[in-house]
Parts: sequence; structure tokens; C-alpha cells
Amino acid sequence: MTDTSPLNVLHVAGNYPIPPLGGMEAVTYFLPQELARQGHRVRVYGGSPTPRHDVVSGAEFRGLPAFRFSNWVRVPSWSAYRFLLQGLEWAEVVHIHNPPEVIPLLGGRAALREGKPVVYSVLSPGTLRRHPSLPYRAFGSVDELLVTHQLRRATAVQVKNSLDEVAMKGLNDRVRLIPDGIETGFFVPAPGPSTFLEDHGRVGREPFLLYVGRIHPLKGVSDFVRMAGLLRRDHPHLLASVVGPGTPEETAQLRSTIQREGLEGTVEYVGTVTTEEKIRAIDAATVVVVPSQSDFVEGFSIISSEAWARRKPVAAYPVGALKVRVQNGVNGYLADRVDPKALATAVTKCLSLTVQEVPRDVMPWSEVAREFGTLYRGGP
Repeated sequence: MTDTSPLNVLHVAGNYPIPPLGGMEAVTYFLPQELARQGHRVRVYGGSPTPRHDVVSGAEFRGLPAFRFSNWVRVPSWSAYRFLLQGLEWAEVVHIHNPPEVIPLLGGRAALREGKPVVYSVLSPGTLRRHPSLPYRAFGSVDELLVTHQLRRATAVQVKNSLDEVAMKGLNDRVRLIPDGIETGFFVPAPGPSTFLEDHGRVGREPFLLYVGRIHPLKGVSDFVRMAGLLRRDHPHLLASVVGPGTPEETAQLRSTIQREGLEGTVEYVGTVTTEEKIRAIDAATVVVVPSQSDFVEGFSIISSEAWARRKPVAAYPVGALKVRVQNGVNGYLADRVDPKALATAVTKCLSLTVQEVPRDVMPWSEVAREFGTLYRGGP
């Protein structure tokens, strides 16, 4: 008989995921809530500039005070580390997210030392050694050696795409491919035509190209702007919208790039939107564009799943999971190199493409949580 008893599950992440600013935070925000709905007792610990405590849909979130060195490097204070150890005593299963980050690395080491069952979620393993930044490459070489040692001892290792699955084979006997999920609303048919362009006073602008994600250099938003400039020559009514959060410095740089390229009125920064507004934006889009520059930042691509759930094609650079998730002529097109001209070619091919079927790795968080529940209990 299958054991369905609830578990005490502790998630350890580098960043506090409220609000969920990017894909990694989305995982540690939505997955714990769904696990709680399915009966588990769930806590989430992540690095935060100040102590935080929130309860959302039955999942408890704790922000551990940590010193921020970059978007991906947060080092916990000594008091935060002690609180983490107390959480490990409570946990029956420990779920470590993105173990190269300092807090997950420390949490994983402590959990293994205590003999706890530990599940690791990895994305883009080995890519720190190919990071565009030299300090990251130097840090990554040492960091990934420490991570590899932990992964060999893990109860199970979750990967998010087939490339990472191949990379992990031979390292651990229990490597399981479980994709990231998306919110249920993306699977609900729209009640009518999207009102996104109407809401923003842009009716009649087409093609409409959409970028959704952090305003970060490695996410390629500058290439998105330049690509739009290239396509405007053949499509004078083109509109390209950038949706997503960014620091004041990053958003200022984006606006400067738009102005420098002479694309005011063609490329617009919308900012952060609600889930409902994002769905309307995708529904209005002709093509969703994912111009990420590096394997390191695209271990899965949740926005691609969201686009495909709404039957929209994706144009992307050939990096990370996108190399296997984007199927040319089926659900989008890959550029043949990381270059705005190549990206413009991929977008042009997508203009006449309709996604006929939702890919198998596009699923709601409820289904993802059920698969993790099986994994936590030692199932296949």
C-alpha cells in the first residue's frame, strides 16, 4: 500500500521568494503552496536583507538575514544559520534548490551531516564554469566541486530538462526529470479577445512581440530591443513590450538603450504586472521572445511554458534548456547564434506559426507537487 501520510518538508533556497521576481523564486513560492494544499507541512527558508515571516496558502516562509553580494550570492548571518539548523531538526525531508548558492550549499551540507533525506533541485549543472563573468567562473569551479560531492550523497536529484538529465547520469542513482510548473490560470481558455493592447492604448499595433522576465543583462533584454529595431524596417507598426521587474539601475539602462536606438514608441517598458495581466499580454502577443544570453540563466524557462500553454510560439537563443525545449517549426524557432540579427530571423519565422499542441513538459504546479510527493517518499 502506498504511503500517503503528510511530511514535514523544508525547502532551502538562496533567495526569499516573496515576491517571486524570477524563475527560481517562482519555484520556491508556488511549489511549497501546492505541497501544503496536498496535505504536507511545508516551510521555506531563503536569504533576505531583513528577517521575514509569511504564511501563504498554508506554506510558511522564513527570510533568513543574509548579506547580499549579488543577485545569486547571499551569505547568512550566524543567527540565520542557527535558525536553519533548527529547521533541519523539524524536517523529515529537506529540499535544496539551486545548490551552488551559499545558503542551499550550507543547508545541504548540514542536512546530510544530520542524516536527513535530501532532495536536490539542480539547473544548468556545470555552467558556472562557462559564466561570462570571470569572478563567477573562478567561484564556480570551486563551488561546483563542493556541490558534486553533495549530489553524490543525495537521496534524489531533480533535473528540469533532458540535457541536465544526461549531465547528472552516473553521479546519482536517483535522477528524476520533473519540469517546473505554471499557474493553473494559464490553462483556462480566455473568455474573449485579449484586452492588453487596448488597456495600453496600442490597438492595431502588430506584430506584437513580448519579453517577460527580469531586466538583467544575462536575460538579453538589450538584444530584444535591438532585434525590434531591425524588424521595424519591414513592420512599421510593430510593438515590442518588456514586462518584468528590474532594479532602478537596470530599468534606467533599458530606457537608455531604447532611446539610443531611436525606438521610443516601438519598444515599451511595462514593468511588473499581475498574473492576469501577463496572461492577457501573452494572449495578445504574436511571438514571445526569450533572448537569454547564457546557459546559466535558462535551466528551464517558465515563460516558455506559459507561452505554450496559451499556444504562442517562442523565439529564443540556443542556450540552456531552450536548446531542447524549443522545437523549430513546432512551438517556435531558435536563432542560430546569440546575435540580434539571428534573433530577428527566428522571430520572423515565428510570425506565421501557431502552436498546435501544448508540450508534455508544460504542466500545472499541482501535478508537479504530486510528482515531488512521490519522490520525497522514495518512489520512482
